[in-house]
Amino acid sequence: MPRVVSQEQRRRDIVDAVWKVAAAEGVPAVTFRRIGKELGGSSTLVTESFPTRSEMLDYAMSTRIAEWEERFRQVSVGGEESPIDMLRALLLENCPVDEEGRGVARIWLSDICGPWGEQAPNARGHIRGHIRWFREQVAVLADQLGGGRDSAELLVTLTYGINAAATEEPGAWPPQRIEAFVDDVIDRIRTRRPLI
Repeated sequence: MPRVVSQEQRRRDIVDAVWKVAAAEGVPAVTFRRIGKELGGSSTLVTESFPTRSEMLDYAMSTRIAEWEERFRQVSVGGEESPIDMLRALLLENCPVDEEGRGVARIWLSDICGPWGEQAPNARGHIRGHIRWFREQVAVLADQLGGGRDSAELLVTLTYGINAAATEEPGAWPPQRIEAFVDDVIDRIRTRRPLI
């Protein structure tokens, strides 16, 4: 007998399955049938929650972005974290330092501007909103470290570069190297040492 789950839990399961399949096989593989199979059933499991593929992709994008931003808010709301610790957490949350991060980086680099954005038009708005939010958070924290707007732009660009490099050559960019690199750049901004 199939397990009974709430509509909300089913949608969360679908989001997880969408990201898992997209990371492993690319966004074109994200079909109702494929997601139903990932959930251990048929496409009906998906179509009961999402009438169109576009709605499913939009919801998966907006939900995952909200989760990323909420994880950062949880770190920053405690009030005990220093600007350095919060900046480090924000940057590493947006870098491929674990399996989920590597999957997100692959999706972001290969599919966001292509298949995902084309097949779920509202996803681009979610993405632009997240990028704006990310830039604002980095700018506030970099300013608190005395780095200013140029440092913030450098940190955002650094994050994009790490994602590209670690996706292209994952063996050359293990999590420890990414963390050390981020720590070094933050320290250089904090101590006003040259970045190059």
